[in-house]
Amino acid sequence: SAWYYEKKSNFLNDKISVLRSKAEKITTSYQDNPTFGGFEDHRQQVIAEMVDLEREYQKARTQCKNKRKEVEFVISLLDNFQEKIVLEMRYLNYYDWQEIAIQLNYSERMIYKLHGSALIHLLEINKQAEESCGKGFF
Repeated sequence: SAWYYEKKSNFLNDKISVLRSKAEKITTSYQDNPTFGGFEDHRQQVIAEMVDLEREYQKARTQCKNKRKEVEFVISLLDNFQEKIVLEMRYLNYYDWQEIAIQLNYSERMIYKLHGSALIHLLEINKQAEESCGKGFF
């Protein structure tokens, strides 16, 4: 879900940039008779849309930060540094399996094995927390 909010905030930021560019390009045209639905209405509409998108962008960024903190916390529960780095590269840096294998100089099969092992260890940690506290981490 951190990846989703990251992508959503990037998309919203791009839309805001487009609207900002539109707002800057809107120019005034002076006429003797007032007209309605002209430049001022259009500019206000663009600015209102920008404000709405800015709010949505801030919300997505906050959600992304919160999800990343959750992922970082869960990964920190692991003892094995190889498992940690695989999970960090996958869930915090959004690398695909092949890129992780290249970066760590492992085979893809080894990356899958480390990933699976990390998930099993996390399930065990969560189960222990549920048994001792009555509540798991995730």
